Formats: sequence, structure tokens, C-alpha cells
Amino acid sequence: MRFDNISQLPKKLQDQAKKKLEKSGKKVVGRAKHEKIEGRSYIQHIMHLAIEDRWPGETLEDYRAVSGRKFEIDFAFAQEKLAIEVDGWMYHGKFKADFQRDRLKDRMLTMEGWTVLRFFYAEITTQMQEVVIPDIEHCLALARSR
Repeated sequence: MRFDNISQLPKKLQDQAKKKLEKSGKKVVGRAKHEKIEGRSYIQHIMHLAIEDRWPGETLEDYRAVSGRKFEIDFAFAQEKLAIEVDGWMYHGKFKADFQRDRLKDRMLTMEGWTVLRFFYAEITTQMQEVVIPDIEHCLALARSR
């Protein structure tokens, strides 16, 4: 399933996204990829809705896991030390410095005992139920069995 616009989201997520956009005073149109919703990018918001739908209240957003470092985890299952990162092209692949910063972040988190899952735009918009959710479930099950 591809979520290039709000009308293609599953009904529950579609309603939630529309309400958030309306509350922010923005007009709800078909294409909302570039709209900020509650300070999140469109793709981060889609991930937020999916995570909250499946694991309500279990994640922390913009979590700082490594003391002395400024970077934040997009979505953290802190107890399980599972970091979920949402990677769009603009900030994670277009520039070498951003790519390198993400690798450093992954390495620092791994050294602190975290598992890092990175999902890119196409996975989130086309494979949420087939890839994204099952991968998160798998990592959570492993972490919770320890």
C-alpha cells in the first residue's frame, strides 16, 4: 500500500492525520507530504500514527539516549533499547555530512546497547504492514525475551 496522499492512508490513520492538520489550521488536501504536523514531517507523522496505533504510549519521541550527545532518537522503546529512525532523502541521504552523522549516531547507540532500525520513505509508505511493523515486532520480541 502506498501513502502518497492522505486519502490513501488506512481509514483510522487518515482520520487522525486530517484532525491534526485541521487543528493546526492547515487546509486538508490530497497531497500532504510536505506539511508539518505537530512539528513532525509527514513521514514521521505517518510512523507516529502507526506506532501509536500498534503500541499506544510505549514510545518516547525525540529521545536523547546518549549523555553528552545532542542527537535524538525519532521513536524510542527505551526499556527495550530499540531506536526507530525515519529517514527521508532530504536530511538523511542527500548530503554526505548528514549520512555520516547518522552512521555516527547508530554507532554510538549500538555501543550503548541499543538496536537501531532505520526505515526510509518508500518502506513507510508502501510496506508498513508487510515490513515495518513486523520488523519492529521482531526486535521488540527479542529484546523482551532477554
